[in-house]
Amino acid sequence: MYRGAQVMTTDEYRDLITFLGTKFGEVDARFQRAEVGLADVRREMHEFRDEVDRRFDDVDQRMVAGFAEVKDLLSVSHAGLDRRVGRLERRVGRLDRRMKRLEEE
Repeated sequence: MYRGAQVMTTDEYRDLITFLGTKFGEVDARFQRAEVGLADVRREMHEFRDEVDRRFDDVDQRMVAGFAEVKDLLSVSHAGLDRRVGRLERRVGRLDRRMKRLEEE
């Protein structure tokens, strides 16, 4: 009910200030808890990011090592193929010479 323009008594004013002070204190405590929670979330995010970075570094290192191994295997394989082709070329050369000699006889 509206009682017109009333003036607060000193006791009512003091009660209001006490009430508001309590409520602002409660709000401030909630904000502080929220800040602590956000700090925890930030810390956990950094830890997660660090773990992901470590895992990607591990994957990168394994890939580099694997590629190096494949490159080495390819080199060995190419060297083996080169030797075989060289032997075949020499055999074909010998066969050609034999064929020419047989044709000349």
